[in-house]
Amino acid sequence: MINWQVARCQTQKLRQRCLVKLFNSAELDYIHNHDSSILAFWHMWSIKETAYKAWQRLVKASPIFNPLAFHCQMISDSECVVSIENLNFKVNSTLNSEFIYSSIISKENTISKVFDSKVLFEDFTNQLDYYGWCFKKDNNGIPSLYSERRSTVLPISISHDQNWFAVQITKQIAEIIFEKA
Repeated sequence: MINWQVARCQTQKLRQRCLVKLFNSAELDYIHNHDSSILAFWHMWSIKETAYKAWQRLVKASPIFNPLAFHCQMISDSECVVSIENLNFKVNSTLNSEFIYSSIISKENTISKVFDSKVLFEDFTNQLDYYGWCFKKDNNGIPSLYSERRSTVLPISISHDQNWFAVQITKQIAEIIFEKA
């Protein structure tokens, strides 16, 4: 999740010394040849961060992000395949005048929910609490939903920037967490 209203002003990110620490040559070409290099920078960053979170959860990696290890291949303006260590993650992005949000395209049906304020996100977490669920992070800082009553842990992806928040869960998990108790 990138707050585009703030990020679009951060043009110092386009300095070559910064770029070469984050992106390979194909990704740099994408950024430099885009109509808006700063938008392309933040879009690519959002994609890499999303793939990193999915990879970290999958391989149970400690929280060390090496952006150069993640190789992005744009399929369209909104879809990208990210490769790392013989794994591929398909990422979908939403770019608008307010935010950039990237999420993993999963074989399972997923639900992504974007909240435009901390208050709305807190309303969501209060709803989870009402149904007996809370956020719990593992030793690597990866969040899950936990229900003590059910002794159940379910995956969730949480992203935020400033007052923008987003979550991604499977539809099956949504049915479980919001079932009438």
